[in-house]
Amino acid sequence: MANRLFVVVVAMLGLIDGSLLGQSKPSIQGVWRPVEVTITNPNPNPAGLGKGTHTNLQPALLIFTVKHYSQILDTAGKPRPTAPFKVAGKPTAEEMQTQWGPFQANAGTYEVSGNTLTLRPTVAKNPALQGKVPLRSTIKLDGNNLWTTQVEGPTGKVDNPSTVKYVRVE
Repeated sequence: MANRLFVVVVAMLGLIDGSLLGQSKPSIQGVWRPVEVTITNPNPNPAGLGKGTHTNLQPALLIFTVKHYSQILDTAGKPRPTAPFKVAGKPTAEEMQTQWGPFQANAGTYEVSGNTLTLRPTVAKNPALQGKVPLRSTIKLDGNNLWTTQVEGPTGKVDNPSTVKYVRVE
């Protein structure tokens, strides 16, 4: 009887251990929406948000597949104007900048190594990013929450990094 009980216990432990081994580690694959950004730069872009933590963000999406990513974001501090130009078909430089300037988009490949995310843009609104230096961030993943802090940009180390909190939308 004791031998049977031992065999049953060992078999149960094997099943439990096997089920845990079959679990995959958390993945950043999916679609993410930013819900909070903390800006540490005392002199951020004047068209964007100021230093501090912000939760009233403009639309953006960050998408990760198995090997590729895409990010599209409105970087304005408030909604961009949707009114037509004063002179139809002839926008001023200021009108174009207000509507189209505070917008970023890029896509390419990515890799995660430990808590470091490396993006390699192959296409970008800013052509200087295309195929050039990688963009690096530290990341923290907790369930359906992802935090990114960019530590290296196109010009090197980021002195006053911002942290963005994303929630998974799918």
